[in-house]
Amino acid sequence: MTKKSKYKENYQKIFKRAKEVFECSDEIIIRWINSPALGLGNKKPSEMLNTKKGTEKVLNLLGQIENGTFI
Repeated sequence: MTKKSKYKENYQKIFKRAKEVFECSDEIIIRWINSPALGLGNKKPSEMLNTKKGTEKVLNLLGQIENGTFI
């Protein structure tokens, strides 16, 4: 699998999970994915999707947001 296809796969996974967590429009999800996130050290979720570890960090952040445990 190429890096580009892996990134796309990770993006789709994050998009789907964010849709479940935020329950909002695709446009808002895309905006969130491309905006700096405090829980990621002010990195954009989209910048984290090139690696498994980065993708897991974004998924963990979404889980924290969903459970209300993000501080």
